[in-house]
Amino acid sequence: MSECVFCTVAEKNEPFHEIVWQDENFVAFLSAYPVKEGHVLVIPRVHADDLFDLDEETYLEMMRVSRDIAEKIKSIYSAVRVAVALEGMSVSHVHVHVIPVHEKSDISMHRTELGDPILMKQEAEKIRAVL
Repeated sequence: MSECVFCTVAEKNEPFHEIVWQDENFVAFLSAYPVKEGHVLVIPRVHADDLFDLDEETYLEMMRVSRDIAEKIKSIYSAVRVAVALEGMSVSHVHVHVIPVHEKSDISMHRTELGDPILMKQEAEKIRAVL
């Protein structure tokens, strides 16, 4: 699926993203359009337009990976909780948003402002250190 931006991130990190964790099946990286500091996306390496296109094993493992990352992010950012949103609309590749939350107004998935690359590099280093 060469036209899928998340497939190219999973294959060769193009366009460049701050990858915080990866294994042979999943990649977790900072959102280019963060809702909050520490906003991470978890994607399967295999392309799937829709969550329900994933086989059960991949679906369950993606949720386990997201939960593990959420626990670390909650601690790093002293968040009250971590919001998790499953998506596949803005980019037609299923992905999980993992977002540290301090108050209800922290969540809005409609972002148009790119994150600061220097701050994102620092955030990625903090998260990678515990994953």
